[in-house]
Amino acid sequence: MAKRKGRSAARASGSSAKSRHALEHWGSISFIVGVVIALALGLAAGFSVNLSATAQTWLTSVLVVLGLVVGFLNIAHHEAHSFVYVSTALVLVIWAAGEIKRGDISSVVYIGKTLSAILDSVVTFIVPAVLVASLRAIYGVAKHYK
Repeated sequence: MAKRKGRSAARASGSSAKSRHALEHWGSISFIVGVVIALALGLAAGFSVNLSATAQTWLTSVLVVLGLVVGFLNIAHHEAHSFVYVSTALVLVIWAAGEIKRGDISSVVYIGKTLSAILDSVVTFIVPAVLVASLRAIYGVAKHYK
């Protein structure tokens, strides 16, 4: 009987590992799709491609949802602190680039408007992931101080 319990436990942990791997796979796919959509939205805006308001709203919403998925599925507990630090630095740099002189980055010849639009889309994608990772890290710290 002990062997059977051991085998079923091994199967259960193997099944758990497979499901965790599947979730990580979906998290990776979400990240790639989010980056591609952010680039596409930025390029479209930069090259003055007129998307309908509905398409713009849906694609922006998809970016936010994919950011949340990445935050939940792609960022392990031990990676959360590094991810939050790096992502926060990225968001601050993008924000600072726009604030140095309002519109400064978009005034760069040929690529400024496109670069500005791409960075805006990347922030739309990254911020929800940072929010989730930050809250998970805070929860991890808080649960140790009961």
